[in-house]
Amino acid sequence: MPEGAKLFILKDTVASGERVGKGSIVEVGEDDARMLLNMGRARRATKEDIAAAKKAAAKKSPAKKPGKDDGQKDGSEGADSEGGSGDADPNSSGAATETPPQDG
Repeated sequence: MPEGAKLFILKDTVASGERVGKGSIVEVGEDDARMLLNMGRARRATKEDIAAAKKAAAKKSPAKKPGKDDGQKDGSEGADSEGGSGDADPNSSGAATETPPQDG
């Protein structure tokens, strides 16, 4: 199996040291992929799986146009009182790419 295998998660599990939920698409290394496949926790992601995950992610988080009525009236550009934007995810290590499961 090539490095960076994309898998469709069949059961909640751990991949590359991070929790991933059923229905997620993750990209993992060869060893993790082999283990998850052998345990029945994942299967190889199909092109259809990947396309559906991208579509669901796009639907869930529509692009926001900067500068368009973002609720800031004092001239600030979205920074909070501590000086940061608050957009960074402190729990994200980037080890596995997770796509949320589709609803419905």
